[in-house]
Amino acid sequence: MIAGFHLDPNEKIIRKVNRHWIDLLPVAVSTTVLFIIVLVGGYSYGRYGNLIPGVPATLIVFVLFLILIIAFLIFAVGVFVYRQNYLVLTNLHLIQVEQKGLFNRAVAQLSLARVQDVTGRRSGMIATLLNFGNVEVQSAGEQDKFTFRNAPAPQQLADQCLEAHEAFSREFPGREDGA
Repeated sequence: MIAGFHLDPNEKIIRKVNRHWIDLLPVAVSTTVLFIIVLVGGYSYGRYGNLIPGVPATLIVFVLFLILIIAFLIFAVGVFVYRQNYLVLTNLHLIQVEQKGLFNRAVAQLSLARVQDVTGRRSGMIATLLNFGNVEVQSAGEQDKFTFRNAPAPQQLADQCLEAHEAFSREFPGREDGA
């Protein structure tokens, strides 16, 4: 069992893909800015603190420590959410685990029998240079489109999904599920 879902008895994982590291960039930038604020604030108070009458040092240290704790929490939650967003390609299913916050998680599972088309799409200069983008899976059934955003090497992942679909179709001809 991988966190959040169970595999069928004959199901084998072909590939597990996390989102591209670019998803961590906003977390890293905000944490770095808060850390710099703590450093500059501590340095400034140590150097020019005597110019501010009536402000106790304990209050300044408390505020700087509070900012440092907030920076750590932003980083920890950001890394947790990043690590919990992944796509699992098996020989029977495509499983997307999407963590949208600490307490908001969705697990979507699509049988390879329902896959109609898979597209790897990169949009923009940064996405092209760093080779990340969205993988869109067109499926038959209720869910119209299955999208995994910011996937590393989206075209290779799309090709691998199509290969898994073709292998599924050869192994289970005419079946709607892998059971």
